[in-house]
Amino acid sequence: MNDTLFPLPDANEPHGDAGNAEPRVQRPNRTQLELRPVDLEARLAADHRARVVWEFVEGLDLSPLFQAIKAVEGHAGGRRSIRRS
Repeated sequence: MNDTLFPLPDANEPHGDAGNAEPRVQRPNRTQLELRPVDLEARLAADHRARVVWEFVEGLDLSPLFQAIKAVEGHAGGRRSIRRS
């Protein structure tokens, strides 16, 4: 039994006519997507200008927008009329 993880061919075996063959290499796929777990807090520097916008939006009263959402905790989305003022 061969205990090596990647056994190499015997150096004494003929390799055929490799003089004209293209080398077999793996090339990178530069268009391949990659998923990485990241958090928004770590993506922005502490003094980034987007944090000013972030803080402003967090201070807004968004309850009129939330009232229009039909799916609520404990129930599936259903018909609820949207009040317009």
